[in-house]
Amino acid sequence: MTTVESRTEVVQAISGKWTLTVMAKLERREIGFAELLTETELDPRQLSRVLEKLRQSGLVERFIQPRNSIPRPRYRLSRVGSEVLVRTGELAAVWAEFHERKSSFSLRATSGISPQRSR
Repeated sequence: MTTVESRTEVVQAISGKWTLTVMAKLERREIGFAELLTETELDPRQLSRVLEKLRQSGLVERFIQPRNSIPRPRYRLSRVGSEVLVRTGELAAVWAEFHERKSSFSLRATSGISPQRSR
């Protein structure tokens, strides 16, 4: 697989509307389905689809935790999922910085303030 193909695969894996929201909820702890429903306010079918896509992509792990003799499914980010979330945060910071500079430049241009030139 080429670098372009692998990058495309990652983008497709995290491009869903709720994907990064769910990943962020799993960033610091293992969590059950009902807790995720409450925290994300998604409907159960949507959340199931997002979790399944993340699991198939290898970004989230599902495991069973026995609790009072009742098995409870839990979810956590995989090692790769954690790394992807960190890198996505870094990318978001770069994007925000770029747009902040772009907005600052636009404000100067519309206010009639020209950037000072070096002499």
